[in-house]
Amino acid sequence: MNTQNYLSVKILAIGLTVVLKMIKADLHIHSTMSDGSCSIEEVIQLAKEKGLTHIAITNHDTVKGLKEAIELGKKYG
Repeated sequence: MNTQNYLSVKILAIGLTVVLKMIKADLHIHSTMSDGSCSIEEVIQLAKEKGLTHIAITNHDTVKGLKEAIELGKKYG
């Protein structure tokens, strides 16, 4: 296991080991579908380049682009 991205915690009292995966997230991003300055694809590309593991696109008053975001998320991983 790559320990650089994981935190392992051993609870000695009951002999249980818990592995927590470290994440890097931005959970409040707007795209050009709202009042942001980047397209959904640009948002996802930038997140990937910056090493984010989780993002939330939080456009105002719309779900436009949701299908596109899901497909691009699959493409970029």
